[in-house]
Amino acid sequence: MICPRLVSWPSALWLVTVLLGCSGESTTLATDGSIADIMLDARIPDGPAPDVIVALNMGDAALDEGVDGQLDITTHLDGTVTGADVMPPLDGSLLDAQVMDAAPIVDAMPLPSLGCGTPAMHDPGGTLVTIEAGLAGDGQRRFFLVIPENYDPNTAHKLIVGFAGTNWMGEDIRDYLRLEADARNDEIYVYPDVLFRDFEGWGNYGGWLLGPHAHPAHGEQDLVFIRTMVEFLKAEYCVDPDRVFATGHSWGGDMAHVAACFLGDIFAASAPVAANRPYWFEQNNGEAVNCEGDTAIWSFFGVADEHFAAAQAYPGEYGDQCRDFWLLENGCEGADANLAIDLDPDGQCMLYQGCEAETRYCLYGPASGHQIPGYFPETVMEWFRSF
Repeated sequence: MICPRLVSWPSALWLVTVLLGCSGESTTLATDGSIADIMLDARIPDGPAPDVIVALNMGDAALDEGVDGQLDITTHLDGTVTGADVMPPLDGSLLDAQVMDAAPIVDAMPLPSLGCGTPAMHDPGGTLVTIEAGLAGDGQRRFFLVIPENYDPNTAHKLIVGFAGTNWMGEDIRDYLRLEADARNDEIYVYPDVLFRDFEGWGNYGGWLLGPHAHPAHGEQDLVFIRTMVEFLKAEYCVDPDRVFATGHSWGGDMAHVAACFLGDIFAASAPVAANRPYWFEQNNGEAVNCEGDTAIWSFFGVADEHFAAAQAYPGEYGDQCRDFWLLENGCEGADANLAIDLDPDGQCMLYQGCEAETRYCLYGPASGHQIPGYFPETVMEWFRSF
């Protein structure tokens, strides 16, 4: 049989390219990025070159672009292309694929990012990186990047983003969050720097702009910066786009909540800790915001958080408000539909049931105050690795 063979065909909406390989090799279907990117292991058997029909589930992303539900495409292993069906189903799911006639059904895997196969451009151990985020992202921005000591450009890496609190830079929050205590070879860590700004009624602080509704910390420049940063890292490093995670403390916890909502198409899961009340999600008309994607949430708040004590009606109120936002946003059955997580003997942790995206909440014990509880780093990283 012939292997490998590159076959491409255009449609009105995208260009699909198929790399047909031998048994055990990869078959890659790629688009211009607006629809879907997947990699398949076709496991095509040895023997005469059979016809291969690829059925690709494009989901709502394709339907929104006007796909009528059927395209006529068939590829043969000899490189020819004739008629077949590509049927995007209506259930909204993405990245399902099927190789029929010549091979069994195969599971879709995330297509590694554009940076796969490229040697690392930064040294391991930690590097301060500057990128251009454009006018919309407040120009040149910085982040502290940590890649594995033995970085493998052919391995898809998890990407963990840690957001700093008030007046802290990325490298500062790295040591505080301690996420890398048991870092793995397939993990990249990035800690973006805040900018110092004048906030009306607050003064000059290093902090995050938290979207369009967060006066006086309103603005979308930091959302643009984070999206630009993640896209930069995908382009330069081998990143699994389905395993990008966020966490952060205090004002960084605010940003971890905001990123989970407004950048929910980027982040698979987010673990905010010691955040403010969710004023960043309060529109002037009183309606709830519409979040992107379906980011899983595990929020943490201290029952004795002294930073917010005077403003709360009861201990833990701000944590409860964040929890309630996500219970509603994620379509959970309600506060009574939960499972206790045996994690904090002096607090309470819950896993909520019937949610469209996994939703957890810990009201941690009084000993930690406004700071992260001792179990936070290990627990959060174990959770991120479960995806």
